[in-house]
Amino acid sequence: MSKVQADLHTHTVASGHAFSTFLENAEHAARVGLTLMGVTDHGPALPGGAHPFHFWNLRVLPRVLDGVKILRSVEANIMSADGDIDLKEEFMDAVDIVQAGMHGPCGYEGGNRTENTDVYIRVMDNPRVRVLVHPNTLQFPVDCEALVAAADDKGVLIELNNASMLTAREGSVPYLEEMVAALAQADSDILLASDAHLATDVGRVEEVRRIVSQKGIDDRRILNFDADRLLERLGVKAEVFIES
Repeated sequence: MSKVQADLHTHTVASGHAFSTFLENAEHAARVGLTLMGVTDHGPALPGGAHPFHFWNLRVLPRVLDGVKILRSVEANIMSADGDIDLKEEFMDAVDIVQAGMHGPCGYEGGNRTENTDVYIRVMDNPRVRVLVHPNTLQFPVDCEALVAAADDKGVLIELNNASMLTAREGSVPYLEEMVAALAQADSDILLASDAHLATDVGRVEEVRRIVSQKGIDDRRILNFDADRLLERLGVKAEVFIES
């Protein structure tokens, strides 16, 4: 079985409802053999979320720690049906990639499958957005085939979220299975993520990986098993991780 090298979706205490520090997350990432970890705290619209200056100051984080490359990111919140997100342009230059998702208390409260899909497509028109996080939930159902087709066309990755199967989004497993099936049928690249809110969950993707395997998706299509290929897919150059 292939070994997980990368986890792009981890939270620190800066998210307001997570329980570990950046150093604790990075130490655990090194312990379990990751070579790439994304620091992906919630944007400011989520209650308790990180202040915009948190993202501006991500520049103080080391680019490599204990052999783990550190990707500076944000879990931006979708604010409206127009696809607006909550991190302003002046702060985006401080992050390597933007990951965007729907969260109830942040302005966009959701619609039917077609409406939610249309909003995600508008979000993907933002060239900063490289990943859609957990677009496969009970609260925000989507047309999976249409979303996968649009994401492939726009070069955006759809995340399959491990926490959705555990504690974060109750009742969402059937929607996640539907998304996996759509990704499998389209022969799309696969991105798994822990959505860790505790250091010991960093790199944990076993539950969602089981669903991917059940759908017959070969490990070679899972980007988490090849950190260099994942960075290339995100458009992040290797030079980013060379300390100046």
